[in-house]
Amino acid sequence: MSLSSTMTSLMDKARANYHITDKLSVANLTDLMDQPAVNGPLSITYQDWTKASGWGADASVTVPVFKGVPICVTVEIKDIASTASDQGPCLMCNFKDKNLNDLSFWDVDSNGNYKLANEGVQVDSSDNFSNKNGLRSAQRLFDASNLRNVAYIKISIGNNTVTTYSFRNLVVSYYEPYSVQNLIDGGNLAPLVAPTTRNDGTETE
Repeated sequence: MSLSSTMTSLMDKARANYHITDKLSVANLTDLMDQPAVNGPLSITYQDWTKASGWGADASVTVPVFKGVPICVTVEIKDIASTASDQGPCLMCNFKDKNLNDLSFWDVDSNGNYKLANEGVQVDSSDNFSNKNGLRSAQRLFDASNLRNVAYIKISIGNNTVTTYSFRNLVVSYYEPYSVQNLIDGGNLAPLVAPTTRNDGTETE
């Protein structure tokens, strides 16, 4: 196989992977590899309602982080047993280094790198603990001030009180937050169907 045909095959695969149709240069492909993006969520797990109890759920997703690329997470929660105010399940995360060791979000060394630790932190302060059923969502943007030696982020579900609840559709994406209802229908992925044009020029739903 010639170099030209090899590069053509590589670019075709890259366009398919990143859902683009434009021609790619080597520089374009390098940029994509530095800041990957996919046309949809990275991971949708636990699509059926799953029972959890205690201090947290046995549910987690680990993804790589990249400078300037936001990590967005959503999960659906219902049947929370606790009725205490501001107590219940929420989204949590752990920072990890390239060897998947847990890092402390609060403690840095003299070089500004996070020290080794074993602790979880909330993905975002906007996702407060709550005893209300519904959708949890959070976002974290990694940039020069917080990327440092963080190579991966582990998303999980935790809470600050012993309780039971059910969850489903733990969704992790590199894009801005979106509504789970736009993607999910009855616990399954809903196909995204573009409107079609009738003979009279009007569009279908």
